[in-house]
Amino acid sequence: MAIRIAAISPRCITGDIRHNTEIILTAANEAARVCASVLILPKDAVTGADCGFLTINRDFIRNRKNAEDAIAERLKELNISVRYSTSELSYAGKFMTLRRRLLNESEQNESAFIYVNAAPTNTVSRGVYGGEVFACQGGKILAECGMLSWDNNVAIFDIEGDLYEVVNTSGGFDIEPALRRNPYFPKDKKDYPAFCDEVTKLQYNALASRLGFVKAHTAVINVSGGLDSAHALLITCLAADSIGMKRSEISALILPGFGTSARTLNNARRLCKILGVAVDEIDIRDGCTTVFNNIKHDKTVDDLTFENTQARYRTMLALNIANKRGGFMVGTGNMSEAALGFTTFGGDALSMYNPNCGLTKTAMREIVQYLIKSETVGNGVSVILEDILNTPISPELRFPRLDCGDISQVTEDIVGPYELNDFFLYHHLLGYGMDEIEIFAKTVFVADYLEEVIQHWLASFTRRFYAASFKRIMMPEGPAVLYPPLTDKFIPGDIKL
Repeated sequence: MAIRIAAISPRCITGDIRHNTEIILTAANEAARVCASVLILPKDAVTGADCGFLTINRDFIRNRKNAEDAIAERLKELNISVRYSTSELSYAGKFMTLRRRLLNESEQNESAFIYVNAAPTNTVSRGVYGGEVFACQGGKILAECGMLSWDNNVAIFDIEGDLYEVVNTSGGFDIEPALRRNPYFPKDKKDYPAFCDEVTKLQYNALASRLGFVKAHTAVINVSGGLDSAHALLITCLAADSIGMKRSEISALILPGFGTSARTLNNARRLCKILGVAVDEIDIRDGCTTVFNNIKHDKTVDDLTFENTQARYRTMLALNIANKRGGFMVGTGNMSEAALGFTTFGGDALSMYNPNCGLTKTAMREIVQYLIKSETVGNGVSVILEDILNTPISPELRFPRLDCGDISQVTEDIVGPYELNDFFLYHHLLGYGMDEIEIFAKTVFVADYLEEVIQHWLASFTRRFYAASFKRIMMPEGPAVLYPPLTDKFIPGDIKL
């Protein structure tokens, strides 16, 4: 005997119980219309996903109970039973992995599996809920709705027999060591394009959701001509396109300082022009000099105070301009910098939302290369991005070299190669010890680095990671798009190992 099932991921909103109740009742009526006997919804559909401490608030609990009673009464009238699946963040590659696993298991066991995730209309505070709907039986797909649909994802299908499993967790990712140069990416390079596409969509959908939520008149972003800000600007443009915001309503700030090179300044100007965003160019040297005079700092000494003053001054300008224009400051920093503490507290680490916070530096390079090859950004933009990729990574906060006026600070000379640091980070977040990580790294990078070099940078990574805990505590919200994420790994700021 066949059972007709309606699996629906409705456009629920975190915290809005009244709206969610209405949309669930609409889903129930749709299930009745197609003669379904079972309705499957995401977990926490009534309250929306990730309501935080509100789940222990008495008013919230009472409102939820009243809504659940109203829904149960209507389902009883319609003679429909309800079951709940899951509400979990959609990391890049996660659904692809789950889909493959469920198909294999259903083929082996002749069983049926149904998976329904919360919709992307829920909170994007920590990441994106993809709204995926998937059902299979005996190795065959019965229904599938991909992630990031802004409409209700609805799947109506029949299951043979009365035995089926509603999946309440994706099962996560493989936690075995990833013995490859870029562990955050798939094993098979054929999967890279689809993976990069998922990352990009998760990022710009998250930012679009937040821009819409705050009703921002403009998105304000600092553009340096480096990789991080170039990528964040591209994501901001895609987010604006998706919600009907004109690119001319994006406020790009080009803020050259004491260490800005001609190459990065030129690339920042060219990129903003070709993308069609509004530009304000403000030389920050006079403003920073005023700060130096106020705090009695010698402006010819390019020490840490000299560097951080510039980073904080840029952030102050961006936040104040966002205030003045009814806008929203978009962050640009990446997960690798946050892990290493290579950020300025109260400076570039601050923003109102950071779409790049869940992306490592090595992943960002791969994704920008993908955007170039896929022609997503256009030929003119690709030429500029190629040059940005070939520019040494630098915060450009110190005076240029006297002999050629070029960049004097090279980040990887200070913190170590990013491909090593990101490899260390991946395995550290999975819980591996430093001795194990050292063995993994020596295996993967045997042809690239001497053993003592790997040991040196691993010790540096460990020291920096824990010393920077206090900085990460005040990180802005943003989407975790890669697994394992850093954003949910709390460590006290005064931990001592």
